[in-house]
Amino acid sequence: MKTLRLALNGANGRMGHEIMAAVKRSHGGFVICATVDEKIAEDSFDTHTPVRELKSKKPDVIIDFSSPKGTLQMAQWCALNKKPLVIGTTGFSPAENKKLMVLCKKIPVLMSANMSPGVNALAEALKTFSQSYKGCDVAIEEIHHRHKKDKPSGTALMLKAAIEENNKNKHKVQPPASLRGGEVFGVHKVYFLGTSEYISFEHHAQNRGVFAEGALMAARWLYGKAPGLYSMTNIFAK
Repeated sequence: MKTLRLALNGANGRMGHEIMAAVKRSHGGFVICATVDEKIAEDSFDTHTPVRELKSKKPDVIIDFSSPKGTLQMAQWCALNKKPLVIGTTGFSPAENKKLMVLCKKIPVLMSANMSPGVNALAEALKTFSQSYKGCDVAIEEIHHRHKKDKPSGTALMLKAAIEENNKNKHKVQPPASLRGGEVFGVHKVYFLGTSEYISFEHHAQNRGVFAEGALMAARWLYGKAPGLYSMTNIFAK
């Protein structure tokens, strides 16, 4: 199996450190050939590669957990240099998202609000369940650490979209409720509230490693794919 050379955008962030650790656990399956970060922290890597010099590092795939601004800059570089891009960044404005969709036509991009295999399996299950369980109220609740900026989380919006995708039963899906505090990695709850019963789904992330492992899985899968927009669900599709 080819050792994939990864460039990591957002290397000084929490997910950047988690991906570095996951690469070390990969036993040679991946190597970080370049790190990029707009913020320089005290414990940062010795050197970062400016985006304009990234080509010299010869990355096979770029993984981006940075910021909407940083992701757009990286996506533009990838489009010019024909490099696959895995995006785990969230919080894009409609205008930023529109720009990304244009760039996705030029290169393979895998974009997911949550790289956890379990969360993506939950999203698929919600699509099926919402079609088989008739009209009711749907409430979504998410909890994250105090440092998370976007509300609601991209994952909560993803789960909401999964329920609404084929909403033939006309469920009334409420805007997700967001709680912030402590160092919670991520808790998502979905309630289907009927008149005589309710059914709930829950997902708890016990550490950030699950997102890092998912990002590496995404990079491996995306390498060599045709230009277009993909998601984690494509990886598990039969």
